[in-house]
Amino acid sequence: MHIETLPYTYFGGKRAVASIVWERLGDVKAYVEPFFGGGAVFWLRPQEHFASGERRWELLNDIDGMIVNFLRAVYHDPEAVAHYAGWHITEVDLTARHIWLVHQKENLVQRLEADPEHYDAKIAGWWVWGINNWIGGEWCSGNGTWTLQDGVLVKKKSVDEKRIDKRKPRIGSQTGGCLSVNGKEISKRKPQIGSHARGCLSTGSELISYFEKLSLRLRGNACKIICGDWKRCVTPSCTVHTGIPVGVFLDPPYGSDRDLVYAYDDTGVYLEVLNWCKEKGRDDRFRIALCGYAGYYDELESLGWTPYYWSTNGGYGNQSQKRGRVNKHREVVWFSPHCLQPTQQLELLLAD
Repeated sequence: MHIETLPYTYFGGKRAVASIVWERLGDVKAYVEPFFGGGAVFWLRPQEHFASGERRWELLNDIDGMIVNFLRAVYHDPEAVAHYAGWHITEVDLTARHIWLVHQKENLVQRLEADPEHYDAKIAGWWVWGINNWIGGEWCSGNGTWTLQDGVLVKKKSVDEKRIDKRKPRIGSQTGGCLSVNGKEISKRKPQIGSHARGCLSTGSELISYFEKLSLRLRGNACKIICGDWKRCVTPSCTVHTGIPVGVFLDPPYGSDRDLVYAYDDTGVYLEVLNWCKEKGRDDRFRIALCGYAGYYDELESLGWTPYYWSTNGGYGNQSQKRGRVNKHREVVWFSPHCLQPTQQLELLLAD
């Protein structure tokens, strides 16, 4: 089941480069996405990969319980998710639902981990409705300068907490501000309006039909959804036994400066991903795509990895190892040595 319209946009999403990733991964028997995020590459898997009717094995993971809960809820009960997602855009509802969602997030991951079939359609529907009507980042992040006390919103005054939000509201339909629940801080903003509104696609039967299509996409292959550390997805038991070749799409969180990654990556994700890629890039059973900014993973190029430079507006992309480095914020996808070249993919399609 091919999906053309993404259920939500996501900061750092890879929609613009999804077709390039699949061109280099090819129609892999197994696909693993340890940092799901917006899931653009997964949702935009080419239609021809489904033409034969042969099931492919896919493993999706994210550490964010809201994302995993959304996937599970859509998988099991798309109509219920559509019911909660189908709501008109009002600022007061956006604020109230945001507060409620941040409060629900506190033990959501534990509930998802305790039961592999657990999901909450209300959380999923309100979450996707909100993220589509929210301007900028910080949706359900728990960061902000407002808090809920005795049922009333109040602004934090203590500078000792050192988390004061001083952002000015945007002009017109975009405003800023912040809220929180029991220490869980959230941002308070007006919903997107007019041409800026992403929103859910529609209401009623059209929205139900859309979420049913998403559910079929998740059910169409042997798709598994887990919530936790990315390394759980790339163990031998989760990859090579499921079929060869194995396509792995890695889009770990990364900042705007490489030095900051070294200085503040307390979780060690950057180095963990790099070391894993160094090891598995030599294995001809793996085709790996790794995302980052230019300069992050350049050392992989000496091991046969190929960089693909692109910009978030989709206006630039090339295979050169020399161009594009003036801007250190240039987006890059590094492809492992055993990924397909465009000519190889054409030869495989003709052979089929």
